[in-house]
Amino acid sequence: MEGRYRILVVDDDRGMLMLLRQKLRKAGFEVVISHNSMDALRILSEEDNIDLIICDIMMPEMDGYEFRRRLLDNPHSRDIPFIFLTARADPADQVKGFRMRVDDYITKPFQPDVLLARARSVIERHEAYREMMITDSLTGLLNRKAIEERIGIELKRIQRYNEVCSIVFIDIDDFKHVNDTYGHEAGDGVLVELAGLLRRELRNTDYIGRYGGEEFLVCLVNTGKAVAVKVVERLLSVFREMAIGEDAIRCTFSAGIASAPEDGMEFDVLCRKADEAMYISKKEGKNRVTPWQEGGEGHL
Repeated sequence: MEGRYRILVVDDDRGMLMLLRQKLRKAGFEVVISHNSMDALRILSEEDNIDLIICDIMMPEMDGYEFRRRLLDNPHSRDIPFIFLTARADPADQVKGFRMRVDDYITKPFQPDVLLARARSVIERHEAYREMMITDSLTGLLNRKAIEERIGIELKRIQRYNEVCSIVFIDIDDFKHVNDTYGHEAGDGVLVELAGLLRRELRNTDYIGRYGGEEFLVCLVNTGKAVAVKVVERLLSVFREMAIGEDAIRCTFSAGIASAPEDGMEFDVLCRKADEAMYISKKEGKNRVTPWQEGGEGHL
């Protein structure tokens, strides 16, 4: 599992940096090294895929405590897992470190195997917590906050590289009737089956989230509006033929699509337009897919 993770090591001792880089790379981690805290702050401002920071305390210009304070003050870095690795073994120093919400405090000299085990433990624990924070407990898809964040990041990416994406708003038709007729457990089963369909049929690069209740939000990466319509129509044709649960429940959904940059570059704008297009689908008889267009006609 380590090969997926990047560790930033901050220490003014070049010999220690080389030792840590060797041990961590041998264990399968990717390693970024920094000789001082100021350089480490620069690295963190330029990279957003650091999974763990291992940092000395006693360094010139800015010590590890001040470096940690700077990270805690920055919303983009405050949640990165953090370990102090230092020769300061006094209990008071360790208490000070833990009061700064570090994940571990390891004193030098250290056993490399123990350091590796503790680094793995910190990363795995954060990954488990993060998974819980971003996942919808029923469907296993991204939750509302997480899907909004992922789409926001994708919109920044396509703006930078002059690419496209499409936002799809999906609402299961007559879902209240399903709950009233078959019960909420059966209704949950419908949600789970649709989530499974989306996960199976869409690409790993696409983003899928449960937006709330019977609503789903999808981001089709590198996909323009015309292709997105065909993709979602294919999903709908499969979904309407599914017999779900012991009662063989059959459902349909209504969907609306807005694309970036054609319909905007802000998440709120695109989500609103996709939602408006979805309501046109509802108004025109449900069980259909509508692309958003200026004037509200909803057809390409």
